[in-house]
Amino acid sequence: MSDKALYQPTAESLSSHEVPDWFLDAKFGIFIHWGPYSIPAFAPHKLAIDKIDPADEKQGFANTPYAAWYQNTMLFEDGATARYHAETYGADYPYERFGEAFNASLSGWDPVAWA
Repeated sequence: MSDKALYQPTAESLSSHEVPDWFLDAKFGIFIHWGPYSIPAFAPHKLAIDKIDPADEKQGFANTPYAAWYQNTMLFEDGATARYHAETYGADYPYERFGEAFNASLSGWDPVAWA
């Protein structure tokens, strides 16, 4: 066995990961990315990952805890994202409509103020 620990795809296993020494002395940094998926800003709760069978690829895609995957996960009709989308926006509201709202919001965007 190597000196690197083997981690399992569970929150408990991953939270046992020790950060490297350099990380403790690192300076503050931030990376922000967003797109039309930021309008609904929804994903199943990350702790739901523990309930996903790692061998079930469909279940993994349907329940990914990342909002950036909203367009993909809403296609799984029995998933949490599809339920949220239908309840919040209506079953006939296409993902592409988020692009209109996202683009409209750019007129007030001030990245210098964010920084």
